[in-house]
Amino acid sequence: MADRKVILVLTKVDISGSARVEAWTRYIHENHPNTHVVQVESYIEKEEGTDKQGHKQYEPNIPEHFKAKLVQTIKEVHSELLEPPQNVKNNSNRVKPWIPPVKRDIDWEGVLKAGGSKLGTIVGGAAVPRPKTCEPSNGQGPDERSDSSEHQHQEPEYLTIGLIGMQNAACPLFGV
Repeated sequence: MADRKVILVLTKVDISGSARVEAWTRYIHENHPNTHVVQVESYIEKEEGTDKQGHKQYEPNIPEHFKAKLVQTIKEVHSELLEPPQNVKNNSNRVKPWIPPVKRDIDWEGVLKAGGSKLGTIVGGAAVPRPKTCEPSNGQGPDERSDSSEHQHQEPEYLTIGLIGMQNAACPLFGV
């Protein structure tokens, strides 16, 4: 799928250790060279210090520089999606009507500063449906659409980012 990009976020790099993190990053780049990899710390030591057994206690936290790196990577991938694919660029009849698969204008500063329940409102809402494309009127299936119906859709109203992984008790990424 040309309109999909992957950013692998390696979380808890502060816990797993730099050697392990660098090995995974190297492996991903060697086997999936177009995948963006962002490393993120996930915890900070609690001010209370230790528990009753003398173990350090931690709470979810992503330092601002890690959050900024992640938002910058999302911004870079977003700009890639604003460029028409090569098969469209090579056809002057298809370039002008081409519409990107993502919303063009994003308040990146707002995304970077948002936290908690405010994040979803910055990019247009938390869980919104994908825009519907216009169906061809000639009864053709999705694989049999003509070139003209292929691009008859509207620009999405929202920037959609899918997250896949094990859920944590708290998600410190954007303060939620």
